[in-house]
Amino acid sequence: MKKLLVTFFIFSSLLSGISQDQFSLLDESALWIQERFTSIGEPDFPDSTIFTAYQLIGDTLINDKVYKKVYANGNYRGVLLEEDKRVMHSYLSQIDTILNFNFAVGDTAFISNCSPFRSSLCQYMILEEIDSVRLLDGSIRKRLNFYGYNAGFDREDFQLSWIDGIGSTKGLLPDKDCAVLRNRQSQGPYCSSRLRCYGKVGQLQYNNGETPLMDCSINSLVSNTRKALRPYIGVQLFPNPTSEELTINFEITSFSGSWSFQIKDLSGKVLFQSFEIQKNSYTHQFQKTVKGIYFVDILTEHGRTTKKVIKI
Repeated sequence: MKKLLVTFFIFSSLLSGISQDQFSLLDESALWIQERFTSIGEPDFPDSTIFTAYQLIGDTLINDKVYKKVYANGNYRGVLLEEDKRVMHSYLSQIDTILNFNFAVGDTAFISNCSPFRSSLCQYMILEEIDSVRLLDGSIRKRLNFYGYNAGFDREDFQLSWIDGIGSTKGLLPDKDCAVLRNRQSQGPYCSSRLRCYGKVGQLQYNNGETPLMDCSINSLVSNTRKALRPYIGVQLFPNPTSEELTINFEITSFSGSWSFQIKDLSGKVLFQSFEIQKNSYTHQFQKTVKGIYFVDILTEHGRTTKKVIKI
């Protein structure tokens, strides 16, 4: 009986340590790699994948409180404040609580995809379970598991977790671009984001379980934390679907450097290509192309992205 009591005491102490310890999220040696998938068709076949690396570089004083500055691929994305087991994000005069480890089972974390005209698309994330997770470095962290519900409070097939000291399994910052995309059309496009990798200098601590560890290039990126990463330049294709012209347009007002692109069919055959384009917009004549699905492979000095286009 005495042995049983000792064992119970040790086990209870371990559980208490897991639930009470809090790890700071605002660490300048950390790096979050987030990936976003978008598709105008089937979610299982995304048209494009965008990777974003988040870093905390420097701080600023607002109302006598110290905020950490957030950068996404080298571009400023607001500031973060951590207090009372909550994390607040401030950007363009808007302040949001993005994490709150004071939540209890049954609490509603947030509502997404809502608009005054399309309330039927509202999604609610409700906390259903609090447990712990062992990271790749062996440390144990508190985890809050949320499940999604629709406007009628029917449970749906999506979920996310908050991990102490790491943040959401959807990524460091909420992907508001996804919400904007979903609210523009009643039947799409599909958009989803997730945290791919997280780590600190010299050590990978988390990956999403689907990404090979070798693809989480944490060490090489985090070792240069103070150096802003090369900016990602977003690109849009329109109209899509198209019957005549297809315009490739970079989401910036001025473009430095050249870029190239190829148009391929489903077999991978190159149907058209253009190199060393110096302007930020290019229009390709699509009239003589056979109806079907094609892929536009775009290459810049900042990386490569592939997008799907439909000829009608």
